[in-house]
Amino acid sequence: MLSKLRFWIAVNVYALLLDVIALAVFWVALPLSRTGFSLCALAAGVGVFLLYGALGIHGTYPEKRRIYSFLLRKNARLFRIESFRDFMGVPCHRVLVWMVLRRLGRQSEYAAVKKAYYRYPWQRHFPDETILHVFHTKEDGDAWLLRQKNKTAQD
Repeated sequence: MLSKLRFWIAVNVYALLLDVIALAVFWVALPLSRTGFSLCALAAGVGVFLLYGALGIHGTYPEKRRIYSFLLRKNARLFRIESFRDFMGVPCHRVLVWMVLRRLGRQSEYAAVKKAYYRYPWQRHFPDETILHVFHTKEDGDAWLLRQKNKTAQD
């Protein structure tokens, strides 16, 4: 398995990118403080917004570890392309899918997974339901995923 630091960096690459951009915005805001309060406040507000988003992504690290373990266990014996369907929506989870396929020695399958399940933002539709992922562990230590769909109330 990857070292913990390398794994953390790999799954938080987008959060780290937001961290760097936020620090650059704060760095620009320092000289602006001499020119006027409004420009400095605007730059600081943008920086805080970016850091807030980055912290939200950093906070999903335990979930990413569970997803990584789940996908490895599910595909260790028999490779199932459909097991990656729910994890091709957001960029952080696509990184996890790529890492799992790399660990399984199936990097070439990423193109097939992406073709089958990735949708560009203009192709996505938002159904009137929510999918809740619940991870359970069986008595033998094998994890499995329960997909629960909840219909939202129609007004």
